[in-house]
Amino acid sequence: MAKTAKGVKRKFETSVALWMDLLGYGSMLQTAGWDPTSDIAKASIDRIINFHQVVSKRSMRNFPTFVMNDGAIAFRDLSPRSNGVTFDFLRRAIDIHAEVNQIDFRSGYYGARAVLAVGFRVRSKVDYAKRQLTGEGRNIKDKIANGLIQTEQAINQALSARHHSDSTP
Repeated sequence: MAKTAKGVKRKFETSVALWMDLLGYGSMLQTAGWDPTSDIAKASIDRIINFHQVVSKRSMRNFPTFVMNDGAIAFRDLSPRSNGVTFDFLRRAIDIHAEVNQIDFRSGYYGARAVLAVGFRVRSKVDYAKRQLTGEGRNIKDKIANGLIQTEQAINQALSARHHSDSTP
């Protein structure tokens, strides 16, 4: 991919993704009869909480993650200008995998597997910074404008709002 000026949005991006999930997690829930409220499931709940805490702690602007149950995805567009972005992502991927495994092994479990994938991504024509505000976001802005809620309450509502559908840019 040709080098471009910093900040230029290219039609095609070279991206990297890390998929990581806990080994043997499903069998722990199966043993508990798929009932997370059972006493047998306590260990699986503790295990997934530890996993979520590590992923959350290691997530940041240049290493965003998406977590669902016992799996996590980290992703980043790579830079055609510098290999430092690639090395930074790889270092963070190795670090998060090592920490998850260290905690999991110490607790007597199997650790996590991780898969790295690199490829092209077509940039969507949607400008996420300028897209039309709808749903809960529009509702919150209207409440502020009409004096129905204060700024702190609006921030709390926005932080707890869930998207019904979204796409990771």
